[in-house]
Amino acid sequence: SRGLGDVYKRQVYVFADGKLSVGKPNVSGKCIVNNGTLTVDGSLDMNSGLTVYNTATGVLTVTDEMKVSNSARIYNDGAVTVDDLKINSDGEFHNCENALLVVNDECELERNTAIYQRGRASIEEMTARGTIWVNCHTSVNELEAQGAEFNFSANAGLDAGRVEFNNTNVSMASGVIFTMEAVSYTHLRA
Repeated sequence: SRGLGDVYKRQVYVFADGKLSVGKPNVSGKCIVNNGTLTVDGSLDMNSGLTVYNTATGVLTVTDEMKVSNSARIYNDGAVTVDDLKINSDGEFHNCENALLVVNDECELERNTAIYQRGRASIEEMTARGTIWVNCHTSVNELEAQGAEFNFSANAGLDAGRVEFNNTNVSMASGVIFTMEAVSYTHLRA
């Protein structure tokens, strides 16, 4: 027989068209679907294989740190705004075609993680050690990559201020626009 914890782990949470503001969420489950406005006044930790769907009408705002780890996945079709975004331990963030991602402070991408950037993104600072797929326009004020992998699709764009690449692979298809103010690199493989 299964305990109540096993039942809760299989639940799906759906936030409909209304608004929900929470201080310190502690959600156990396998799936969250946000169709409305979900505001977290503090930190949001998503892990243990949790899948989050922020639909085209979904607005997710986290006023502090959003952590995606332990095989958690976020699929954003709407708008996500966070102060800090940390992705580690096989976590993934999928910013879909018509989506918007805004990181007001720092985005940290550790090894064995990925960001699939298909929508628009504006990131103040990014530290990358994982894999980044860029299929559209991305803006990063400060970018530091250490042992990372960047893959740019045809006609994608990256606007960056200060850029520092160390032991980083960069693959670019035709038509990629990569602008930067200052660059520093060691062992860049293009």
